[in-house]
Amino acid sequence: MRRYSYRDAAAPGGVATGQLLDDGSVLLAHGGTRPQAELSPAPATPRPGKIVCVGLNYRDHCDEQGIPYPDRPMLFAKFANAVIADGEPKEVREDQAVIDAYLGGASGANGNRGEAPG
Repeated sequence: MRRYSYRDAAAPGGVATGQLLDDGSVLLAHGGTRPQAELSPAPATPRPGKIVCVGLNYRDHCDEQGIPYPDRPMLFAKFANAVIADGEPKEVREDQAVIDAYLGGASGANGNRGEAPG
């Protein structure tokens, strides 16, 4: 099983978390199951406090922009409204259309000193 966040108007903040089962159904937070296709996905971390990114740390990106390779990776921030769920539409201005992919990780109460949750 793996974690699955979905929209639920009755849940705090409108987001609930269940478990995605092998058969494609979701074990809901309040019990019971529903097919994943009937649920509206939500971001796994819907309201992150901080989003810290590392960028311009690979050659192709620097070559595209015609800039020198950095001595070390550059850090930059994203706002919380940059987080969307799988399948949600992306709002992109035509004059700023750039395709980037991001891999995220989360740290919080269960991961703040390298401790395993549990």
